[in-house]
Amino acid sequence: MSILKFITETPRTLQQMYDYMIAPDKTIPEASFGIGVNPRFAVKEMEWVQQAYNYNNLFHPYKQIVFSFDSNVEMPLCMFILISKEIGYVLSPDIRQIFGAVHFKNTANIHCHYMMNYVGIGGNLYRQEFSVYRYIMAVNSVLFKYKLQPIKVEFSGSQ
Repeated sequence: MSILKFITETPRTLQQMYDYMIAPDKTIPEASFGIGVNPRFAVKEMEWVQQAYNYNNLFHPYKQIVFSFDSNVEMPLCMFILISKEIGYVLSPDIRQIFGAVHFKNTANIHCHYMMNYVGIGGNLYRQEFSVYRYIMAVNSVLFKYKLQPIKVEFSGSQ
């Protein structure tokens, strides 16, 4: 089953998170991408946007999101990257810098980490614009396009 996680804690700095995302034991440089940011200079470009709007030393300089592919998916790495990038676009609430990296070296758990700048290109701070359910449905639309299993949505309690 595919999984989408919005991670609230950001204990790492932008640079530390970037280093974790591109770690050679998890991925290769070609499996990373940028949306609104050059993937090789993602940290500097994100910091520049934060400084341009006087948001220096933010407690949470980025929003981390993780999308895990279903464990039984077999396809070329380029498809995992393409799908991950498309998912990155649907996760962005506005014009915002996102750095993504597909961790594929553990084939039982292929997933993509997204590091979304907390400060948007227009200077606005990150706000989760939609319900998690709506984000899941948007991600599922990408998964359906590629004939992949959707994220399972479960509701507990009485209806």
